Amino acid sequence: MDTPPPARDSAANRLPFIIAVVVGGFLLLSLVIGLCAGLLLPALNSARNSARLTKSMSNLVQIGIALQRYSADNAGEFPENGADLRARLARYFDPGSDVWDIPRPAGVDRVYYYVPLGNAGALKNPSAQPLMYEAPGLWRREGGTILYADGSIRHTDGLAYRSIIDGITLPDGTSWTPHKPK
Repeated sequence: MDTPPPARDSAANRLPFIIAVVVGGFLLLSLVIGLCAGLLLPALNSARNSARLTKSMSNLVQIGIALQRYSADNAGEFPENGADLRARLARYFDPGSDVWDIPRPAGVDRVYYYVPLGNAGALKNPSAQPLMYEAPGLWRREGGTILYADGSIRHTDGLAYRSIIDGITLPDGTSWTPHKPK
């Protein structure tokens, strides 16, 4: 009796298996990359927000020093309401300083609000009097950074921030809310 010769592995017989292995490997690789991206994106967003907060606080420190120097050079007077702060404070910054060049999110027309306080010597409690603050809701987060008249900087979260900036009173007793109060 003649037995047929054993079938040989031909490329045609192995092609479906090779395709299945390649497609399966690609899907597994895609799954791993997707999981890694899903785990890393929140951390990257958190790092970006932290960097923005640090940059904003640094800018407010520099602006605060410039405002203190301006006040000292002008008999204790801070710039008046409507003053072009960039122009008034330019001599207190190094040429090319990027303290005013702050990237803004879409829909935000200004990053900081200045509070015209008049004479620094007339303030009863400068450590509690906001001099400049971040626009509410900047960077899509609650809270913000406040520069006080004594030059201190504090970041305040959530409703406490809103209650501080919505309750600003100028030395003459008038309420100050150039931003949109809640």
